[in-house]
Amino acid sequence: MKIWKNLENSACNTTRKGRNPINTLDNDTGGVYGVCMKRVNYHLTEKQLEALRQESEKSGLSVAELIRRAVDAFLERRGKKA
Repeated sequence: MKIWKNLENSACNTTRKGRNPINTLDNDTGGVYGVCMKRVNYHLTEKQLEALRQESEKSGLSVAELIRRAVDAFLERRGKKA
C-alpha cells in the first residue's frame, strides 16, 4: 500500500535503542501525522476507561486520539503548545 510505503520511508521510522517510534494514521483525514508518536503507559480508573470507550464508539475516534486531544486541550488552557 502507498501509505505504508510512505511510512517505511519516513524519517520517523529510524530505529532508536532497537525500537521504532510509532507513526500513526489520522482518523479524521486518513493522513499520516506530521510527527512521530511515542508509546506511553498510564493508569486510568475503570470509569475513565469506560467513558473513553463509549466516547470512542460515538465519535468514531480511537481512545488514543481522544486522549491526545484532551492533553492538547489541557496544555492549550495552560498556555503551552504541544
